[in-house]
Amino acid sequence: MTEIWLNPHCSKCRTAAADLDAAGVSYTVRRYLDDPPTATEIVDVLDRLRLEPWDIARTADAKPLGVTLPAKEPARRDVWIVLLAEHPKLIQRPIITAADGTTVIGRDPGSVGRVIAAEGASEFPREIGKVATRELAANGITRYEQLAARSERELLAIHGVGPKAIGILRDELAARGLSFADEEAAAT
Repeated sequence: MTEIWLNPHCSKCRTAAADLDAAGVSYTVRRYLDDPPTATEIVDVLDRLRLEPWDIARTADAKPLGVTLPAKEPARRDVWIVLLAEHPKLIQRPIITAADGTTVIGRDPGSVGRVIAAEGASEFPREIGKVATRELAANGITRYEQLAARSERELLAIHGVGPKAIGILRDELAARGLSFADEEAAAT
């Protein structure tokens, strides 16, 4: 199951959770300020993100917390990890991990979309292809209503969305009484 590390007072966290809800993704919430991750959990997240600890640190928050940050160098990696575990307010948020291990810092729709796509929460048929499904989700499009708000031209500009996918999606929209935005405008 997907897990989201969040601070309920953070607008980016609330937006990410709302996006997951809208896509129908089941997830557990970890209020990481109340239940701080261990150093081992931070290492696991860093490995999944393929980032260094300073890459997920909210460095501007260090001074108000009275924390002196070490140099951003591999020799100081373990010190950074301990600091993040001891001062979870320094951890960038939200961090979302899908059941398949896909992990993102969910501060934008594209990152959250990667988790949604990993969870298979898209409404779209498999026939459009995995790349098209993933890239649509990365652009915040996982439901037919979101698709209908876009024109064919906009969708064709998305990597992996080609004429075949557009044809399948057009038929699926029509079956639901919907159409692409440019078709709707042309009909009026």
